[in-house]
Amino acid sequence: KQGAEVIKTQERPLITNLDELPFLDLASFPLDKYDPPGHLGNHISLLTSRGCILNCAYCGPKAYWPGFRFMSGQRIYEEVKHHIQNNPAIEHIEFLDLELNGSLKALSDFCDLMIAEPLKNNIKWHANIVIRPEMTSELLLKMKQSGCRYLSIGIESGSQRVLGLMKKKFKVEDAENILKYAYDAGIHVTTNFMFGFPGETVEDFKLSLDFLKRNARTIGTVYPSRTFCTIE
Repeated sequence: KQGAEVIKTQERPLITNLDELPFLDLASFPLDKYDPPGHLGNHISLLTSRGCILNCAYCGPKAYWPGFRFMSGQRIYEEVKHHIQNNPAIEHIEFLDLELNGSLKALSDFCDLMIAEPLKNNIKWHANIVIRPEMTSELLLKMKQSGCRYLSIGIESGSQRVLGLMKKKFKVEDAENILKYAYDAGIHVTTNFMFGFPGETVEDFKLSLDFLKRNARTIGTVYPSRTFCTIE
């Protein structure tokens, strides 16, 4: 305000090159005051991208993170290295990106560096990813070798029609293939499913149940959307 007048400034330009950002400063953050979730052990959380390559109909973050920007694989590796050097007790890296596989090159480069130059024995990481048909069994195996132990994937429905309503860009078969690749690599996968999406029928719901039964062997955990479909 200037007096009684409200002054509205222009939006700040987006940072286009995330590699230019400084490393997260945890020097005065009391990591030891937080109890880690059961499977993580001593860990830190990192965010290496902004936005998403998709445009799902129900998405909330796209309202404040337009487009997709990401750090290079080298930059991600250097930040992980920085934090482990400053806190050798770290056992696990939790990537909070909407999807760590938005840039397959950055993901692959990060994995290559983690394999070629291990930062410590048995360092583990987990992340969210989206279904992309370009994801190969070789890439999932490389992810496991670099320390990936857990993945969360928003599959949301086993009905191709509902996936279309959601503006998802993958085929049901693509999801089944990636689940198999991850299982074969030894990665535990949590699958997110959404029920009650506008337009979904009982028949669509049954297709989701059929998907779960058909792929039960390769799915580690099923996470149903407990809030159903809400307005953010």
